[in-house]
Amino acid sequence: MTDDILCGICLMVFAVFHALFRYLCSREKFDLGDIAIWMTCVYVGLGPLLSRLAGYNEVYESNTIYGSVLICALLYIFGIMISQNYSRKYITKCNNISRGNFYTKFGLQQFVLFLPKIKFIYIILGYLVVWLYRIAEIKGGGGFSGTEGLSVTLSIPYWLVVLHFVFRAMPFVLIFYMLYMIHIKRASLLIFSLLIFETVYTFTNGRRDMLNVLIIYAVALLLFNQRLKLRYVFAFCVILILLLKLIFPYFYQFRLSIQENKSSYNGIDISQALDDVKLRSEDKEYNSYKFRENIQRRARMNYMWIEVVQGVVNNSKPLYGEVQFSAIMSTIPRHLRPSKYWQDNALIIQKAYGLRAMDASDNFIAVGYADFKYIGVLINGIWLGCILTFVPIILVKCFNEYPFVVVLVFCHIFPLALDFEISPTTIYATVRSVLVILTVSYILKYLVPRSKVAHF
Repeated sequence: MTDDILCGICLMVFAVFHALFRYLCSREKFDLGDIAIWMTCVYVGLGPLLSRLAGYNEVYESNTIYGSVLICALLYIFGIMISQNYSRKYITKCNNISRGNFYTKFGLQQFVLFLPKIKFIYIILGYLVVWLYRIAEIKGGGGFSGTEGLSVTLSIPYWLVVLHFVFRAMPFVLIFYMLYMIHIKRASLLIFSLLIFETVYTFTNGRRDMLNVLIIYAVALLLFNQRLKLRYVFAFCVILILLLKLIFPYFYQFRLSIQENKSSYNGIDISQALDDVKLRSEDKEYNSYKFRENIQRRARMNYMWIEVVQGVVNNSKPLYGEVQFSAIMSTIPRHLRPSKYWQDNALIIQKAYGLRAMDASDNFIAVGYADFKYIGVLINGIWLGCILTFVPIILVKCFNEYPFVVVLVFCHIFPLALDFEISPTTIYATVRSVLVILTVSYILKYLVPRSKVAHF
């Protein structure tokens, strides 16, 4: 049995038992840490397993111990669980509540109560800020291609970049709010239109974003106390199959055309990309083959990058926190930051060990191993678990009179649980945004009369 098959089977068995245990103990209640655990099992376990079963045989030969990727994944999950258990014990002790009532008072379902208290105008204003940034990004040659790049970011006015860091979670706020309005049967034509518009735009940003939107819809149903009925599962599977068969292959060609022509255009020529898709779609058999190969390789990319990092670190020595330190430095404003801290986390690892530049999936497991081997993986799991567990608790306890702030911050950290391919740079940038929002809100809490900040 190969490493990836062993890892896939073990992690999926663990995910099933963990979900069953959570269902029996918490009566369908869960938190962001649980979502992060399940997504880790999917990205590191299920994806490579399905890729192998589908016939993808490209294997990276590295100096790794049999089952070492599985050990790293379990250590990472164990770190998240340590933070979960400690936070529950600490909060239940401080608030004199039973552990059985923890989810009732601080669970994710509590965030649903804040949605109807938000003024719609705040959502629209924040969403407009996001679209100002998106337009500037597309004009600079980013967007659609999935590779924004440093040059695109530097071409955008700094004030807009700062505003975007604060409000970039607004699309998630919009989706949750719209779905809640539909759930309580108070949706207008404007709400339906905005939801469809944002969903379609998200689909244009990549296949992973398409799947993330579908997962958000499923999470929203659970948060709204809707049982995951068979018809919902069936509808999810039908939509996924339609995406795989009808949309993903053409979107793959669209993205490929954008990336190939990007160097020769001052921005994104969408009409040229659509013409290329039409031309290439004539050879359906070849396109289908290339798409399947791309999907199989993409499903295995996280597993392979962990293997690559383990191999080079085992042949040399760890970086002893260099990647983490660079990620921390990335939170410094661009005008004050030394140029050597502008690199991606994967690029730092590639340069340190003499690896060729390649498309790598940044993730906390690979970065943790590069910095401190297995200890680094465990520490990163604990660190992520602390963010996903304590931030929602702080929101509910200290900022419950600011529903917009609560939902905005929640939607900032929600992607950290949903997307396994997160880098330390993304983590620290999110923490910086959350600290800015909470600090401003805390100051307003004491400077502005409560009546004037109602529904903020």
